[in-house]
Amino acid sequence: DLTPNTLGDVLDDCLRVGSTVGRDDKAEQLVAELRHRIEAAASRTARVSDTDRPGVAFLEWLDPPFNGGHWNPEIIDLAGGKDLLGAHALASTTIRWDSVVTADPDVVFIACCGYPIERTLDDLRDLARRPEWRGLRAVETRRVYVADGIDYFACPGPRLIDSLEIMAHALHPGIHPNLHPASMAVAPL
Repeated sequence: DLTPNTLGDVLDDCLRVGSTVGRDDKAEQLVAELRHRIEAAASRTARVSDTDRPGVAFLEWLDPPFNGGHWNPEIIDLAGGKDLLGAHALASTTIRWDSVVTADPDVVFIACCGYPIERTLDDLRDLARRPEWRGLRAVETRRVYVADGIDYFACPGPRLIDSLEIMAHALHPGIHPNLHPASMAVAPL
């Protein structure tokens, strides 16, 4: 039964699949590498004070809006942000736009489930017409990021560690390198 809700669950599932297919050694090597990358990101993030952790609204769908659930709040925390809409290890849920407005995030991070960056950017054009959207702090400061929702953030697997590195660079580019330059865009607002 592979139903992960956290990064730890995903790593455990990698080990379980490796064992099932008789490749314990490869699975253990992969998980060790992934843990090392998580620890490296967490170590860099440890230099960020609590007051420098931006409030993040992670959206995995726009109409209606869905918050990022499961492992995404954990990714935001490890990357040096504070998730304003999601709940650790719980499924994504439909939210209302007024929840986003009330949260008034420092950063909006969008990775629409199943969509590449280009498709999400097309959908953002409609969103940009909403007055409540234009008044968000993240929009005013141009801290709206769009990531590939097909390859990152949505599917439980090793690429979630790429997702962590993408998010970390978006939130704190001064301490987290851009390891995946083609996987994220700053939304043109």
